[in-house]
Amino acid sequence: MFHKILLFSFAIFTLMNCQSQKLTKESGAKKSTKNQVKDVLQENLIYLNEGQTNFLKEQQMNVTFKGIISDSRCPTGVNCIWAGAAKVSVEVMTTTSRPMLIELSSLDLTSRNFVKTQNFAGYNITLEKVLPYPNQTNNTATLKGQYQIALKIEKGNVDHNNTENPITTQ
Repeated sequence: MFHKILLFSFAIFTLMNCQSQKLTKESGAKKSTKNQVKDVLQENLIYLNEGQTNFLKEQQMNVTFKGIISDSRCPTGVNCIWAGAAKVSVEVMTTTSRPMLIELSSLDLTSRNFVKTQNFAGYNITLEKVLPYPNQTNNTATLKGQYQIALKIEKGNVDHNNTENPITTQ
């Protein structure tokens, strides 16, 4: 009789422990999702994967990441003479306009036709991030279809007088 009670108690304790672990994992997943949303809201960035479209209610605008045009950024772990730049194609359209294709770059360098910010319908659209960053094993060809961009969209006009000349990397 004592063995039955001991075995039954052990079984109940084990089942309660499994439920406890499940709740901990679920609450951890919720926390990480909340942190990601919080980061996006704090940075005021819109993340898009290649081919993804997002409708922005506040701006009444559709934004589509059409794809990467070029990615000449210096891979991590490699010494380069020039830092390089990533150039992307983004389609924007308001509820009252036709679609427009704009090209954005990871840096401003007008001499090479690299523009980081474009104005559309009274909003500055700025390319803030292009992910993933190339490395020695993953080049532009292997990353095709895996790119993600972060855009910042805010009211205002673009000032193209600010040009940088990135000669060296990190």
